[in-house]
Amino acid sequence: MMKQSRRELNKLQCRQRILKASRQLFSATGYDEITMEDVAERAGVSKATLYNYFPSKDSLLMGIAEAELEDVRQLIAGALQDEPSGVEKLRLALLTFVMDSINYVPLSRKITYLNSQEGSGLFATRLGMLEIFRALVEEAQEKLDNYLDELISQLPDHVREKISREILEEDQQREQEIRASRRYSAFRIVENGGTQYFRMDRSVRMLEIAGYVRLRLRQQSGPRPLEESLRGREEIPAEEFERMLTSCMEGNCQITDAYDVDLDRLELSAVRPGIGWVSYRLKDVSTAVWHADRCGSYSWNVRNARFTEKLTGREIASAGHLSAEHFLFAEEITEDHGRLNFYLRTGSDVNKAFGIRTAGSDDQLNVYANYDMAGGQVCSELELVLIRAGGEEESRTYPLNGVEKAALLRKMEDYCQQQTGQSLTDYSAQRLPEDIAPPAGPVM
Repeated sequence: MMKQSRRELNKLQCRQRILKASRQLFSATGYDEITMEDVAERAGVSKATLYNYFPSKDSLLMGIAEAELEDVRQLIAGALQDEPSGVEKLRLALLTFVMDSINYVPLSRKITYLNSQEGSGLFATRLGMLEIFRALVEEAQEKLDNYLDELISQLPDHVREKISREILEEDQQREQEIRASRRYSAFRIVENGGTQYFRMDRSVRMLEIAGYVRLRLRQQSGPRPLEESLRGREEIPAEEFERMLTSCMEGNCQITDAYDVDLDRLELSAVRPGIGWVSYRLKDVSTAVWHADRCGSYSWNVRNARFTEKLTGREIASAGHLSAEHFLFAEEITEDHGRLNFYLRTGSDVNKAFGIRTAGSDDQLNVYANYDMAGGQVCSELELVLIRAGGEEESRTYPLNGVEKAALLRKMEDYCQQQTGQSLTDYSAQRLPEDIAPPAGPVM
């Protein structure tokens, strides 16, 4: 290990002094009552120095929680490294964690609460602590398994084989149950022109991802990439992300959440099963998190209700994230070259999502969605015809993604039933030549 320079050592000591002062003040007086100025005075540093190490009170809490985590890591890597008993190693690690918490009971309660809230930036430290104790439990389990294997090896062959078969069957059944109970969330994150796709093996509520977004937006210098907040993430190809989007839209119980976070356009979009996308500006999302964190309750349900309340009415039309609410049909369904044409009535917000700005009230935008009768599916593009006040026409297209097509299909089905009294499949069969039959049902 390289020896630290005096400058690095001084910086480390200053950071530890600040954390110690904030621990004492938060525990004695309360987190909400203490200001950054109070912490600077107790630590004996200037406010500028304090803000250089910790830009906010939230970051101080993060530092305290991370320090606790590091204490346990160092204990395992150092004093407990040669401990032969896995159970004893687990006991001592838990004892260290509990005794450290007892020294600052009120503060530890707040950290523990925030660690348990998925929308909190401190949630990641809970996952880190769980990972440490999970590894210790697995180590103790491995030693127990080795001991049992040694005992089984001494049994008669027919008994040993019977036990092995039963264990294998139990393991296979347990694996099937685990796979069936797993829940997944999908993410696309756009930042600085780059796009990444991730999967997490658990449900991630919008309040949680919104909390990570708020922390990311508040970082003043050297911001940490948003994806680093997603502990346990697994990078996936774009095709897998699109598949998960479709599954979430269809209400697949295993794909519970799907998000598109665009830090360049400052938008957050999420898939609502059966409805489609819902999008918000990141500033509105951040404000809603602020209200949720200050609603005066530690209840997740209460905080989530406040978060949802503050976002109500803040929805926006975003390119690539149109939902069922944006698809409003008018006029009769027409037919053209084996396709059913649906005329869409749009507003100015949706027109902007199309990338079209009308020059005045006399400009007119006509939007058409098409249904391929033979293929039994929504066509992959909307047709846009902009008619200027002077009579000039501009033709464009808007590509539809899987979620938008699924939302549009549902609206087409309802509108066809309303206009014709028939399903899309039956109406298509009636309109197609006799030698061409549509699929048994619409294709998502």
